[in-house]
Amino acid sequence: RTSFILVTRKALRLKYEEAAVQLQCIIRARQAAITVYRKTASYKRAREDQAATSIQRAERARRAYRELTFRQVAAQEMNQRLSQASITLQRKIRGDQGRDIALKTRAQRQDFEKRYEGIRIWAATSIAAGFRGFMGRHAASLKLEAKRGKWKEMFDEDAHRTFFL
Repeated sequence: RTSFILVTRKALRLKYEEAAVQLQCIIRARQAAITVYRKTASYKRAREDQAATSIQRAERARRAYRELTFRQVAAQEMNQRLSQASITLQRKIRGDQGRDIALKTRAQRQDFEKRYEGIRIWAATSIAAGFRGFMGRHAASLKLEAKRGKWKEMFDEDAHRTFFL
């Protein structure tokens, strides 16, 4: 009978271990899939950014070339004006890009501050709850101590006098 129980327990333990191994395999596979998805998504995003940059560069180059061909016959003064205009455009684009980055950074900072405030509230709530629990347990232990420490006044009818327990 004892050997049957031991064999049964061993078989049960092996089933549990096998189930644990299968669960670990599933979890690792899921984690690997998530990692692959993140890497492919970032690669795709980078390729899209590169493509957008190439298109923008080609468009700017096309515009500049067309501008040059139309203005080749113009005088040196017109070339000076175009040069000044391109500097202004570049400054504006850089300014727009800087403002976009500043807006994104500000939004990220505000998001972080919201999350941080939530964590602070959670921490304060947890500390307050712990303190209230401590104080409640302390008050209960004081009441119990006071109850245990009281003397009871009783009357002895045979001796016709009071005594304390």
